[in-house]
Amino acid sequence: MTQENRIEYRNHVIWLRSYELTTGGWVPRAVILFPPEEGGKEEELTTPGASPLLSCEEADEHALTMSRQWIDQKLAQHEAPQPIMRP
Repeated sequence: MTQENRIEYRNHVIWLRSYELTTGGWVPRAVILFPPEEGGKEEELTTPGASPLLSCEEADEHALTMSRQWIDQKLAQHEAPQPIMRP
């Protein structure tokens, strides 16, 4: 895997792993690596059932956008203030 497939974003690492179908077209796919302080786990993102894209570059761009949105949503949930529970 080449270095250009690895992008750092908001303390996470995104590996672009789009793949070509045997029937033609490309499927966007990315693996997100969490930082060690968040457990160092991985999350794989794909677009199952979506129409394949024409090129690897187009699929990777879609995978990158999808990954950034996913990370932004996860961080927003984590940073949102918790409601105060009243008896």
